[in-house]
Amino acid sequence: MKLLFLSDTHLGFGRRHRDYPERREDAYRGFKNALKIAVDESVDLILHAGDFFDSVRPSFETLSEAVELLTSLPPAEGIEVTVRDLGGKELFTYAPARIPLIAVHGNHDWNQNRENNIYTLLERAGLLVYAHRRIVEIRKGDESICVVGMGWIPDKYVERVISSYSVAPCDRSYFLFHQPVKGLYPSNPREKLLPPSLFPPGYGLYLGGHLHWIVDKEVAGKRFLIPGSTVITSLKEGEMDRPRIVYLIDGSAVRPVEIPGVRRAFLVEASSLEEAIKKIEELLAKPHELPPIVKVVLEGERREEVDVEQLRELFKGKALIYVFDRRRDSFFERIRSVKHEVSAEAFGRDLVFSILREKMGEDWEDWMEKLLNLLMEGKDDEALNFLLRGDLELSPSKEKVEKPKGGILDWVEG
Repeated sequence: MKLLFLSDTHLGFGRRHRDYPERREDAYRGFKNALKIAVDESVDLILHAGDFFDSVRPSFETLSEAVELLTSLPPAEGIEVTVRDLGGKELFTYAPARIPLIAVHGNHDWNQNRENNIYTLLERAGLLVYAHRRIVEIRKGDESICVVGMGWIPDKYVERVISSYSVAPCDRSYFLFHQPVKGLYPSNPREKLLPPSLFPPGYGLYLGGHLHWIVDKEVAGKRFLIPGSTVITSLKEGEMDRPRIVYLIDGSAVRPVEIPGVRRAFLVEASSLEEAIKKIEELLAKPHELPPIVKVVLEGERREEVDVEQLRELFKGKALIYVFDRRRDSFFERIRSVKHEVSAEAFGRDLVFSILREKMGEDWEDWMEKLLNLLMEGKDDEALNFLLRGDLELSPSKEKVEKPKGGILDWVEG
């Protein structure tokens, strides 16, 4: 049997994109063109490693797009699917009407309600098979393969959950997952990296999502494939300036295939507006299927102000421009700019907080400033009580990940 493997389609991404409304079509286009490869290559099966949607509650428009794409798949020929729990108990068997798509959830579209989420909804409609904590056996004639799935699991529980998986259930088995893996992913203090040694043994391939760039690497005797996203969702190094791909898997043969007709992204580094314009023009001199995303990073010492809207207007219809101004005034000019606004006593504190906010970026929380103020004022007892009370006002996104409410162990272990 011939398989197509993809991940991180993020349907619905860009729906509220204000700067460039045309990016609203990027996720749909990337997924659609990836599925066209499946049709053109006459695959028997499609595997999806999570973040099918960009949100746990996709809009009606986005859900309609998903249904449109999945119902466009051609009929399955002689395929039978049997789904079992991890203990081997049969849950159901059916003959799919179309090429079956087997998926696990990602961190963007996971839901604690195991029985009623967007994946179980699409499964009940016959549009995909939800593989999380299941063994999915696919048979065609005398040939059979097994797919075992593990969707995204919060860091607190992931090692406990993956240890419950056993050796490969079939001669030809694939482990489909959505989790960061040590040795494949960059270090991130906000994410737990799973050691490859914890993955159950005996699988022909370990097929991963979550990371948005391409990996084909053997670690700890296990071959990991990660196709990355089919749409650009961030302008991080590794996700930019690379093609969007899917993997075609036929027996032991693995072949990356570039997805045509999708938007590309490029980095332009410059110290001045004039230099940036010149480099963008050189980039656009080459042919592009769609106006590319251009991330402009300005570095060095500030000599001029940059009108971002004017720059975007200059390349309107040719490129989507995003400017990251990292230029700095001289140290003494920065000192003068804040010195007159604060008292001598508060001046040092103001500078400390501005540096901390800059260094920590999105990790900065308002409660940190309150705690530091107490410590600076010598109120050690109040600072300790503040911590012990747990009055830490976390942002909603962090609270959702780090403080799941009710039933989480049943969801990940049942």
